[in-house]
Amino acid sequence: MLYFPLIVEGLAEFDMSLLNAIAGGESGGAGYNAMNQGGTKDKGIIGSGNSEKIIGKKLTDMTIGEILMRGKKPLGDEDRIFAAGKYQIIPDTLQDLVNAGVASTGDKFDEATQDKLGKALLEKAGLTDFK
Repeated sequence: MLYFPLIVEGLAEFDMSLLNAIAGGESGGAGYNAMNQGGTKDKGIIGSGNSEKIIGKKLTDMTIGEILMRGKKPLGDEDRIFAAGKYQIIPDTLQDLVNAGVASTGDKFDEATQDKLGKALLEKAGLTDFK
């Protein structure tokens, strides 16, 4: 299990500039509802864009558990979600965050939850060492 410090409690004080820079390259205009369905070396990334257009549902209306279940679907399944949300979190990483208690499977994958998850990943990467 990965270690995620609980420094994310002070979310209001957190500088969002780094997360916004990451999101700009990851999710583009689709923002919190950005997703892709994975890919292969031969075919590249498939099903990339706004979740409403791809699976007919906003990611921000789904729970983390729903995102994880769709992440288990095979490549090519039209309901599969691989990289999800503004920060393009993949299933194994999302599961690690749940296992570490950062969020639960019943939590909505809404804007606030995605920001909390993104911040926890930056904390894990040592962001606080540079503040």
